[in-house]
Amino acid sequence: MGYSRQTSWSNIVKFTRTHNDELLSTLQKGFKYIENESFESTFHGLFSEINPDSEKLGKDNSDRNDKLCTIVNKIAEGIAGFSTDVDIPGDACECLIAQFAAGSGKKAGEFYTPQQISTILSKIVTPDGQEKNITTCNLARMNMLLHG
Repeated sequence: MGYSRQTSWSNIVKFTRTHNDELLSTLQKGFKYIENESFESTFHGLFSEINPDSEKLGKDNSDRNDKLCTIVNKIAEGIAGFSTDVDIPGDACECLIAQFAAGSGKKAGEFYTPQQISTILSKIVTPDGQEKNITTCNLARMNMLLHG
């Protein structure tokens, strides 16, 4: 399939601003490219849990496209407001999750692992590691992709 300008982030954002009907297929092409061709297929299956055709996004393609346009635009607005030198959104999210975990009692360990422990664990597990929940595993892989 190969990389194309059509699947670039800036083009996807442009599609969302015009509510272009190609958004769903462009997202799927972009996901497939990242999974199968980029980084020597290191991220194969990374987006296996993401389905832009899901009825949870809307009853038909038009509804799904509109919902995805809204979501991508909000993400783009958020990204534009932050410096690229610092992971402010990640730091803010981590802080909020830590506060939530601290106030949630015993079950909070399911939602938050302190940074020091995460760092040690990331050095122990292999890329094909030890997480049985595929969604959690893929979120961790996306985080590693974003942070080099």
